[in-house]
Amino acid sequence: MSRRYQLATALCVVALSTGCGGGSARLADVPCTEIGCTSGLALDLAPITAKLDDAAAIRVCLRRKCRFYSRRRSQGGAFFSVRGLRAGRRVSVRIAVTDGDGRVILRRGVRAPVLRVRPNGPKCPPTCFQVAVHIDRQSLDLVAAG
Repeated sequence: MSRRYQLATALCVVALSTGCGGGSARLADVPCTEIGCTSGLALDLAPITAKLDDAAAIRVCLRRKCRFYSRRRSQGGAFFSVRGLRAGRRVSVRIAVTDGDGRVILRRGVRAPVLRVRPNGPKCPPTCFQVAVHIDRQSLDLVAAG
């Protein structure tokens, strides 16, 4: 066996044992995928647009940060990132739905928990903090997890 072949074989073994070239990150001998995440709020707005025909715009607020979504342009969901979220705390989430004339036709609010999320596993980065809330399809109430 040639010296060059032995060196190439040794490099391949080292590369495979450290996760290089395999498409996945490693952290302290734990194989990790590379799924990303963002801290903030993701909210499915489809229950509102399905049930309220006269809904024209939806204002979604997390703590003091608000975003507006038009019925036509929301594509069914609201998402925005927010800094400073911490697991174990509860935060204020509010929605207000207006009709074409700007009148509020639905107003809801809840204090929802912030959950720690690690999409690649408990020992793998990244760590994000997401608000656990959804809209009930029947009552259109904001419902906090747990």
